[in-house]
Order: sequence, then structure tokens, then C-alpha cells
Amino acid sequence: MPALCYQVPFPEYLLFMKERFLCRFGDSTLPFIYIELLVFLCFMDAVGMRLVYPSIVEAYKKRYAEVAEPKYILELISHASFVLRDSFEGLDWKQLLDWLHRHLEYTKGELPKPRAELPIDIIVQSKGRCGEFALLYNGLLLANGYRTRLVVDCSTLRDKSKKVAGDHVWVEVFIDDCWVHVDPTAKRINEPLTYALEWKKDVNLVYAVTDRQIVDVTKTYQSKK
Repeated sequence: MPALCYQVPFPEYLLFMKERFLCRFGDSTLPFIYIELLVFLCFMDAVGMRLVYPSIVEAYKKRYAEVAEPKYILELISHASFVLRDSFEGLDWKQLLDWLHRHLEYTKGELPKPRAELPIDIIVQSKGRCGEFALLYNGLLLANGYRTRLVVDCSTLRDKSKKVAGDHVWVEVFIDDCWVHVDPTAKRINEPLTYALEWKKDVNLVYAVTDRQIVDVTKTYQSKK
């Protein structure tokens, strides 16, 4: 937890709430820093304050939520089975990558406007870039019961030794009690430093997104200096 938590001045409301937490939990039950954090979050909620994320992150959170709906999952499974005649049910997370690349072609050319945002529409569109690949792969994983996160690189160019930053989306899959990096566009598995080391990108702001949560995972994708 950043030391800044100790430096934030508490108005009277926060001091009152902190004392209530201390009376209820006691010093030995919760570390003091967590008490301050809980009180600060209560204050933020009370005054209607919310963390602000880049609009693209909020957009992917919304798309994730739409795909995660059981009704939509059933529609996706049905489309694959009865329209494509190529069911993906029962495939593992690596086999789903092959299924994905059978039905989606990468292109640098023009795409329809607006671009497809949900798996069935992406399949119909049949071409796409990293956004389409990540969204479709995420849908395939959810339909097979995997825990997933969409990962959005929102980095901006700060390092003068680099030439590019941000503008990429991929997926994380929860395997064997840990989040595993999967880039469905490039078919890269568990290679989180690809962007910083091989692609020479300036990686300084990366978010992992679900329908309920947004997490800063920047450090996972930064090269260790």
C-alpha cells in the first residue's frame, strides 16, 4: 500500500469513522493502514466519488458484462454449433485459440463502422484486429467456464528510447491458481514481457478488466530493470 495513505489529511468525518473502526475491530484485528483505507473508501462512497478510468477501459468492461450474460453465452454456443457447424464446447483454453483463428482473420485494412464488439458479430465480420481477437477469445473462454480478464494497454509514450506505446488488447486466463497471459492475436501464451522487450513498447499503464472489476496490472507487463 502506498505510503500516501498515511499522509492524507482526514477531515472530521474521516476521524469519526476511523474511531468507529478502531472501536469495532481493535488495533490487533486490522493493520492500521487497512483501517485508514476502509475509512477513506467509506468517505469516497459517501460523497459519491469514484475512480476514473480511461473511456476505452470502461467500454471493455461493458462489453465483458454483455458477453458474460448466460443468455448471450447460449446464443454464442448455438451460433457456433448450428450456423458455423463447428462447436467449441469442451475445448481447452489452448484449443480455443485454434478455433478462434479458423474463424477470424487478422487485417490491417478497413473494418466496418462501427466495428463489431460482441463475439457473434465478430464472427460474422470475420476480420479484425486485437480488439476483435480478444473479445471473441474471451467469449469462447467464458462459454467453457474459464475465469478471464480482458487486458487493455492504455500506456502513453513517456520513454524517449521507445517509439510506440499502448493500443493493444489481450486476455488473461486463470489457470492453476494464477492469471496466465494469452495474446490471442499473436497466439502468444505466458509471455507477458513480449510488449516491453520484443515489441519495444513503452508499457506504463495496463488494466485487467472483468464485468465487476478493473485492476492495474502494469507491473506484470513491465521489464524488470
